[in-house]
Amino acid sequence: MAEAWAARELLELAAGQRDATTPDRWGRTPVLAAAFSGYTDTVRALVQACGADADARDNRGRTPVLMAAARGHTDTVRALVLECGADVNRGNGYGETPLFLAASACYNETVRALVRECGADVNRGNGFGETPLFLAASAGHAQTVQALVECGADANRRNAYGETPLFPAASAGHAQTVRALVECGADANSANAYGDTPLLLAASAGHAQTVRALIECGADHRRREYDPDWQ
Repeated sequence: MAEAWAARELLELAAGQRDATTPDRWGRTPVLAAAFSGYTDTVRALVQACGADADARDNRGRTPVLMAAARGHTDTVRALVLECGADVNRGNGYGETPLFLAASACYNETVRALVRECGADVNRGNGFGETPLFLAASAGHAQTVQALVECGADANRRNAYGETPLFPAASAGHAQTVRALVECGADANSANAYGDTPLLLAASAGHAQTVRALIECGADHRRREYDPDWQ
């Protein structure tokens, strides 16, 4: 369905049934459709020759860069930001920037390009104080975790609940990602605002391999206390 929408948008543009800046009833413009499909040359033409807005939002707050990043279209992301002037740190309605979407989908090439070439803020938080590293950890993308930390992500950054990225990785049972985070400097014994540790959450959910990984990484199985340093 999504691919059909993008194709229809571009066909209508080619047929002269709409111009480059007119949105449909969902607020989607042709440049959003081209970015979604990774048509880099079409994106350039729409913005540079036809006057399309490189930062146009649809009704869900999605920009062309968000569309391209969410699908791993690295060259399209580069073109939008470096050639067309799109804002790489502009978020959607949830405060998630293109880097969030690329990280959550494990598009590591896009992640590196967004930060190293396009200037994306690797430690920017969403409405819950969670950074792209939280999304990668929650999804169990160990390689993306490593890529983000290599790009400067803080492995001990806390969200609104005092949790670091290690917490969602542990509670979801992503043992490999837990190991990657600790290797990247995450504190295996940190506690959230409620005194819970990653080990407690992993154990509560019955994730035996993750429990083993945390203990091997130095987690103290006797610890369950409030950590005043998270605030």
